[in-house]
Order: sequence, then structure tokens, then C-alpha cells
Amino acid sequence: MLKFIGSHLSLRLRLFLGMLAVTFTATVGFAVAMHEFVGVLEDELLNQTLRRELDSLAMDYREDATIAGKRGHSGQVYVVAPGEPRTTLPRALQRIEAGDYREIHIDGREYFAARRDVDDGQIYFTLDVESIEDLEDRLAAIGWLTLAGAVLLSLIIALVFSFLILRPVRALSARLAGFHPGQVNAPIAHHYSDREMRVIAESFDGLIERFHAFIERERSFTEDAGHELRTPLAVALSANELLLSQTDLSPKTRERAERTQAACIRMQRLVSALLFLARDQPQHGEYCDVASTLDEVLPYYAAEITKKNLSLRVDTHPSRVAAPAGIVDCVLHNLIENAVQHTSGGTVDICVNNEKLVVSDNGEGIAPDALEHIFNRRYRSANSRGFGIGLYLVKRICTRLGWLITVTSSLDAGTRFEISFPEEASDSRHARIEGQY
Repeated sequence: MLKFIGSHLSLRLRLFLGMLAVTFTATVGFAVAMHEFVGVLEDELLNQTLRRELDSLAMDYREDATIAGKRGHSGQVYVVAPGEPRTTLPRALQRIEAGDYREIHIDGREYFAARRDVDDGQIYFTLDVESIEDLEDRLAAIGWLTLAGAVLLSLIIALVFSFLILRPVRALSARLAGFHPGQVNAPIAHHYSDREMRVIAESFDGLIERFHAFIERERSFTEDAGHELRTPLAVALSANELLLSQTDLSPKTRERAERTQAACIRMQRLVSALLFLARDQPQHGEYCDVASTLDEVLPYYAAEITKKNLSLRVDTHPSRVAAPAGIVDCVLHNLIENAVQHTSGGTVDICVNNEKLVVSDNGEGIAPDALEHIFNRRYRSANSRGFGIGLYLVKRICTRLGWLITVTSSLDAGTRFEISFPEEASDSRHARIEGQY
């Protein structure tokens, strides 16, 4: 429990509470020790006072002096001569035996009383302790005020010291916040003279240097891989175009060549999408019309839609979004392919406007326990025929571009994917187009 609470408190608050706890514990311990000391001192003083007074009273009694009555400011003397009954004494005194020292109450007031027997006579001495208890109360009040003052002072000291102690940490945080992946960042250890902060800063310098080396390796790999993949794809597309330009191809050969051409184009766009995600660099001036890209994507699934006797309904408002065409193509392909694969004899609806892209179907749906995992890399449900990459890429693309993707689904009722575009990413200057495919 303490570990859970501590992990949710800021470092400054934990430092503040630690200093406060130490101060509070020390002050309370001191107060308890003082209370016990005052109690022991009180008993000792009372016993010594009573013993001294009784010695003096016994001496006066032997000299036949009159000692009964008030003595001093808070003392009272009672004498029982030999042969006299003790019933003349207050009831509380009657129970005191020779040599006793005890607290009693007479008429609602508290006294400390003692008895001394001298020559068959009995001397009782009572000392009013109300004044002593008043002193105790004053001491207690002083103790509580001291405690409150110590706690307040500790609060001020804790605030000041937490600010001073954490100032270099805040400075380190500010410097690290200015670092950007992929950029050369200057070392920060030389900014700190104290040993502890320098050790931490040197650790960050080493970590940032390793990150930089890793990013450089990844950047080199993606650039080399992109170049090496694009070159053979361009060659394959060029050769395939020459093949399709021949007029003497059989229908079967032409169909295969067209499928190869479509696969190469899709691979080319997929490579662009992967490089876009791997580079993690902002795109400037790249816009794509989602509706136009959708018109290019839908023919890929015409045969499958006809084969499965699906009804495709499309409602589009051509919209420009701040994204490369290959990225939008990748998103559309994965969402439409997912809808077509998991629907038989039903309907697939696609809606595009300036605010969102919606792909929905009334197919088999997704089980509730699988719904929260569909965007995980390589996650495959029981009915999945892919490799678990498509929706993972879609999610990463949406996150990278600031698009919000949501999914709702029910078994045997269908699935609905919705991507919301940010306002600055779309352009609403297009007319509405409706169609039935």
C-alpha cells in the first residue's frame, strides 16, 4: 500500500513529507519525554516537600507548639492527639496510614497528603496540587505551541529545501525536453558541478548517444531498404507494362499480368507507408484526396465483392488530407479488405467526408475479448486469414498523423471502423458524390 501511494506522489512532495515526518516524530518524542520528565519531577518535588514539612511539623509538635491549621500558601495541617478519634478528620484523610503518601480529594479539590505519627499523636499534612496542575497545563500548552511552531517551521524549511534540492533536477528535465530524436544533441554533463547530478547527466548523455547511434542505423537501413525495394519494383512494373502492351496475349495471361501489376503497385505503396512510419519525420505540403484514392482502391476488390454477392454502398465527399497518397491507400486497402473478407452475402458501407472515413459491414463481427487486441502487431483472431499486420499499420498511421480511429463490433452483427480527421487536415471545397457499386 505504501509503495503504491509513494509511486503516485511527486518527488518534491515525497521529500516534503519525509522532512515533515522526521520533524514531527522528533518533536512528538521530545514532548513525550518532557511530559514524563515533568511527571517524575512533580512526584519527586511533592514527596520531598511533604517529607520536609512533616519533619518540621514533628519537631514543632514535640515542643508542644500549635501546628494545626493552614501552613504556607497551599498547605493544611491536621493533628489527632493521643486518644482522640479520627472521625474529626475529612473522610479522605481517615484512610491514610502512617508513612503513606497519596493523592486525595477534599471538597472537590485535589491534594497530596501524608501522615506522620509522633508520640502517639498523628500529624496529617495536605498540599494543594491545583496550582501544580495549572503549571502542568501551562507546560502542556507551551509544548503544543512548540510542536505547532516546529511543524510550521519544518513546512517552511521543507518547501525551501525541496525547491533548492530539486532545482538542478528541473534544469535537467528542461534540457532533456529540448532534445529531439534524430538530431544531434550536445552533452549536458558539463553543466553540473555537483557529483550526484553530474553522474545522472553523464548517464543521460550515454543513453542519448546510444539512441542517436540506433536511430542512425535505423535511418540508414530504411533508406537503403527503400532504395533496394523500389528499384526492383520499378523494374517489375516497367516490364509488366510492356507485357500488357502486347496485343497477342491470351485472356488468361493478361489477367495474370494485371494481377501482377496490381500487386506491384500495392507493394510500392506499402513500401512508401513503411518508410513513412520508420523515418518519423514531419511531412510538408503532401496532400491526398481520400475520395479519389478510394476510386482507385475499389476495383481491386470488385471480383471478390461479386464472388461473395456483397452489396457495396459508397457515399463520398472528396476531401484533401495532409498525408501522402500511399499512406491513405494503405489505410483504405486494409479497412476494405478486412470488411470484404469477413462479410458474406451482406453489405459493406464506405463513407468519406471532410471530417471522417467510415468503413462498416454487417458481417461476422469481432468477439469482445478480441476487440481490444486487433490493433496489436501480429495479433490474429480465430477467423483471421492475414498476418496481423494490416490493422496494426492502420493504427500506427493514424497515431502518426493525429487521426482518431475507433472500432465498434458485435458478433453476427458487423463491424464499424471510423477515422476522424483533424480540422486542419481536410479541405471542404468539394462537391458531394454518391454512387452504388
